[in-house]
Amino acid sequence: PRRRLQPGGVSVPSSEDIQEAFRLAKCPIDRVRDPAIAYLTAMAAHHRDVATDIDMQGVPLLCAFYLSEHSWHPQLQRNVLGLLQAIARHFTLQSVTLSLAFARCPSKYCVTEQILRHVRNPVSDFAVLAIEGIGSMVNYAAHLPHARHRISFAMGADVVAVLMEIITCSDQPFAKVTAAASTLFSFHGHQASAVEALMPAMKHPLHNPDLAADAVALALRVTNSVGVRTLVDSGVVRHIIAHMTDVGYIDGMLAVLTAVCRSHPDKWHVVDSGFLQVFPALRSRDNLRTEAVVLLSELFALPDFRLLQRVLNDVPQIVPLIVRRAFISCANVADATDNDGDKKAHAMYFTRMVLAAGTAERAQLVAAGAPEELVGQVLQRAQAGTA
Repeated sequence: PRRRLQPGGVSVPSSEDIQEAFRLAKCPIDRVRDPAIAYLTAMAAHHRDVATDIDMQGVPLLCAFYLSEHSWHPQLQRNVLGLLQAIARHFTLQSVTLSLAFARCPSKYCVTEQILRHVRNPVSDFAVLAIEGIGSMVNYAAHLPHARHRISFAMGADVVAVLMEIITCSDQPFAKVTAAASTLFSFHGHQASAVEALMPAMKHPLHNPDLAADAVALALRVTNSVGVRTLVDSGVVRHIIAHMTDVGYIDGMLAVLTAVCRSHPDKWHVVDSGFLQVFPALRSRDNLRTEAVVLLSELFALPDFRLLQRVLNDVPQIVPLIVRRAFISCANVADATDNDGDKKAHAMYFTRMVLAAGTAERAQLVAAGAPEELVGQVLQRAQAGTA
């Protein structure tokens, strides 16, 4: 009699368990086959040795068959995409190599080519699942021991061309564009072209509350892949600042702007795009306090006379905001405890403002709401060499 296999039913399955699951996974009866595939998926995701057994049993080629034109069972195809991702992700994390047949084989049931066929699926969420499957394969291929295998994987299945086609097509759902771009970022040598093609598609989602989170996450991927310059040159940073009070994912937007400000020349693009004008509204939101403070610390990383002039001339209301948060005196900044981190940070911003100021600017600081005594304390500490 056949054993009934359930996900999680065996802590560490034996080779016999995997063989049995593989046999059941080939059954044409849904109620027999689908639990077996779910079992294999769960085991591949959680056990180091099991993924190897699954690969050696030939499960990837069975999945390729199920993904081929011979199968018209959408839910089955979703299930096997999940199984393939579980195998590939496991081996990527463990830095272990599967058999080359997992990624590419001489038969017409090549796994990657069958997944790629579904990337063009008109059902958006299914296409996204297929693209994520390709992404798992790409990350896996990066761990293959020979460069020729990686090249064969990428070029033989035309992965790059198909994904570029998606992100350059103006009528694609943004979830599909995001998945395609994230996968392209995994191909060394193609990040720059992918980012350049992606920029026009990113601007509209930034002011759509339903898409902003995905757009910002993609912007963060861009900063990690090719740096911030592309976001600056394309106008994406300006779009982020223009719409950051209109959508709900502001903390992620602040993270993007912080990354831009860490490139010192580019911090002026953040300033020139209007960030100082929206800062008071952001600073008043308790859930954004930490992110706003981190961004401000990048802007005021050093005493900066030009930045001080911009604050005093354009948004002097920032000065009392900073002073109120720094109600510990500047004389006590060095003694502030870790629990005073927010206050200490604001005291340091104020200190850098005062140190950047000339006589006229110090008078403007006082006029904007900074206590004259506090300004004097900062100057005294500077003269004593302890500021």
